[in-house]
Amino acid sequence: MASNLVGLDVHNANKDGVGEIEDLVLDANMTVKGLVLSVGGFLGVGERYVVVPPKAVTVSFDSTAKEWKAMTGLTKDQLTAMPEFKYEGKFDD
Repeated sequence: MASNLVGLDVHNANKDGVGEIEDLVLDANMTVKGLVLSVGGFLGVGERYVVVPPKAVTVSFDSTAKEWKAMTGLTKDQLTAMPEFKYEGKFDD
């Protein structure tokens, strides 16, 4: 469910927080085409949004901790270097 994804912190292989899932990008068939992540900034100041393909983030449920986890192979530098996504117009993949 989307509610399990939105707000989920995204970590890299070193378990460093690199972003947070803010939204999903869907096409006309309701297929997930991208994940909107907030990256950069501190305490919400200076953060910006980027879109990554769904395959760039692995989401799993940790049954021991009883929580959802999101991991990516992308670094914080790679994410902050991506083009900024703005909530306007049409998203084309």
